[in-house]
Amino acid sequence: MTTRAEHFRQLGNKYYMSLDPNLSPTIFIGRAGDAINAYRNSLLSSENDGDRAKALKNIGMTHLRTYEFQTQKQIAGELNCLRESAIHFYKALSFGQITREWHQINLPHLERILADMVRSIEQSEDGSQRVVQWLTSFLDEVSPVGGLTREKVLSLYTCVIDAIIRRHVRCLEDGDFMGAAVIKDCNRLLVRAACFCQDKELDETRDSVHLQQSLMESLQLMRTANEMLHHVLEQETLSMDMIWEILDIYKRVIVLTHERLLEVEAEAYSHTARIFRVIFHDNNRAKAYYRRCIHLCLSMSPKMMDSHAWYQECIEANIVFQQEEDRLAEEVRLRDTEVLREELKAELSELDGKRNKSVQKIFEWLLERHPPRNVDVVEKLAAVAAPGEVKKYLLKMIRLYHPDKNEGEDAKWRYLCGQITSLLNEKFANYKSE
Repeated sequence: MTTRAEHFRQLGNKYYMSLDPNLSPTIFIGRAGDAINAYRNSLLSSENDGDRAKALKNIGMTHLRTYEFQTQKQIAGELNCLRESAIHFYKALSFGQITREWHQINLPHLERILADMVRSIEQSEDGSQRVVQWLTSFLDEVSPVGGLTREKVLSLYTCVIDAIIRRHVRCLEDGDFMGAAVIKDCNRLLVRAACFCQDKELDETRDSVHLQQSLMESLQLMRTANEMLHHVLEQETLSMDMIWEILDIYKRVIVLTHERLLEVEAEAYSHTARIFRVIFHDNNRAKAYYRRCIHLCLSMSPKMMDSHAWYQECIEANIVFQQEEDRLAEEVRLRDTEVLREELKAELSELDGKRNKSVQKIFEWLLERHPPRNVDVVEKLAAVAAPGEVKKYLLKMIRLYHPDKNEGEDAKWRYLCGQITSLLNEKFANYKSE
C-alpha cells in the first residue's frame, strides 16, 4: 500500500519530469513550484528519516533545476534558488539513517554547488558580494553534526572571510570607509567557524581580520585628524583644545598600528612632529617624532615612501634640524678649543718650538714632560737609530698619543695629544719612503 509520503513524492516527480528548459518562464517556474509543494507535503507526511531525506533531496534537486533555468534565461533571483537547493541537500544529507550508497550519490550535488560558489568568489576581484552573502546565509544553516565534514565547513568559512577581506581592502584603497566596514561581518563568522575546529586553527585568519580592522580604524582616525589639523591651521586664532584633541587622535593611531602597520604609524609620527614644530615650536620633541618616522620608513626597505608629502616634509625638517645641531656643535667645539688653547698656552708654545728639532730630541722632551698616559713604560728611541727604526717608533708613538686612544682622559690632555699627534705625523711623513 502506498503511503501518503510516497504518494506526494510520486506527484512531485511527475511535475519534476515535466520541467522542460524550452518552456516559458511562467510555466516552468509554476511547475517547479508545484513539484516543491508536493515534495513538502511528502516531507510533512514522512514517518521515518529515510522518507524525510528523500523529500528534502528532491526539493533541493528542483531548486537546482530552477537555478539552472533562471541562469540560462537570465532571470533575476537565481542565487536564492541555489541557496535553497544547497540548504535542502545539506539537510537531507544530515539524517543519520540513510544508506552510505544514497549519501555517496547525493553528496556530489551539494559539493558541486559549493565548489561553484567558492570558484566564483575566488575569481572575483571584490569577492562577488552577492555570492559571499549567499554562502554566508548557507553557513548559518550548517551545524557541527550535519552532512558536511568539519574540514569542509571550515574551508568555506575561510573562503568567505578571505573574500570579505579582499572587498574591504578594495574599499579602503578607494577611500570608501562605509564599504570597508564590511570587515565587521567577519567577527560573527569567526565565532561560528570556531564551532567547527580547534581555536588555534583560526589564529591566522583571526589575526588577518584584526589587522584589517585596526587598519580601517586607524585610517579613519588619520583622515579625521588631518582634516581637523588643516581646518585649525587655516584659522586666524588657534584653538589649543582642538590641537590637543588632534594630538590625542594621532596618539591613538600610533597605538593601533604599533609594529603592525608601519606606514600608517610613520605617517602619524610625521604629523605629530609637525604640530610640535609649527605650532608649539618645540623642536626637541619634533625631532624625536621625525626620527621615529624616518626609522620606521627605513625599516620598510625596499619599499620607498618618497612619493608621500608627509615623508618629504619629515626628511626636509630633519635636514634642517641636523644642520642646526652641527652648527651648535661646531660653536661649542670652537669655544672649547679656544679655552683649551688659552689654558695650554705655555705647553703649546713649547711644543711648537720643537718642530725643527730632530725626532730623538722631540721624544726626549715628550717622555720627560708629557709621557703617554695609557702605558706604564715606554722604551726610549736610541740616540743613533736607523731610519726604519725611527719610522716604526714614530708609528708606535702616534698610536699612543692619538686622541682616540686617550678617550677616557680629561679634555686638556686629549687636546694636547691631538697637537702632539699632528707634530709626529709631520715627522712621520719624512720617513714614509723609508
